[in-house]
Amino acid sequence: MDVLCDDTMKSFTTAFETGLSKLGFNEELNEGLFFTKDIDQYAPIHNLWFHLEKAKIFQADAIFCRKIIGDKYIPQVYLYDFTKKHTYEESVLTEIHKKIWTSSEVPIVCVFTKTDIKILDTTSPINKENDVPTYLDKIALTSKVHRIFNAQFANDIRTGAYWENETIKKKLSFSKNSSYSILIEYLKIIINEAVKNADLEKKRLIQKLIVQSILVKYLEEKEDAYGNRVFPSNFSIRILMLPVFVTF
Repeated sequence: MDVLCDDTMKSFTTAFETGLSKLGFNEELNEGLFFTKDIDQYAPIHNLWFHLEKAKIFQADAIFCRKIIGDKYIPQVYLYDFTKKHTYEESVLTEIHKKIWTSSEVPIVCVFTKTDIKILDTTSPINKENDVPTYLDKIALTSKVHRIFNAQFANDIRTGAYWENETIKKKLSFSKNSSYSILIEYLKIIINEAVKNADLEKKRLIQKLIVQSILVKYLEEKEDAYGNRVFPSNFSIRILMLPVFVTF
């Protein structure tokens, strides 16, 4: 693979370089760290190109991956470079958190600003009390070495050592807090309530209707990088308003 280090590094601000170094990402360029603006460079590696294309939808500047067999990559972290922004509202981070948590694309997001690095736990939903992201930590660029989020962080992510850390295991909950797990739990509750007094035939029909409704809603909201959708907006509402809701 061609090395992108020189050209890519030229566009970095000093704050972004410092932040990348603080977490060890600077040592991982083209090994685990890939920038979305360089996506065409990775077209021959279909798996990696696909993940970069997805990251662009979430407006991430880079992704950090673990490489498994052959050219198979698994995204672990989305990186956002906010070091060129003069100001930004925390609500911007909240929206990033919401979208990535819902998609379950990556468990961690790192946002680099002029003064610090904000590390988001996207295995958990946002803090509902004050509508802010769930932070793993906030690290000042001028701070001393952190016990977990230090120059070994990127290497620990790549090797898998990070996920074996007992402190991290307690903080991150992939199964309990993921959007998919919560959806399944709510789905079970809805189905149990709906079929409470139904016979076997009606139970099957109700389950089918609920699952199909979720599928239609999912397809309605699914959008590619160019804004194209399977169904138009509010398609599910129009379907439900029909005199007869046909099952198949």
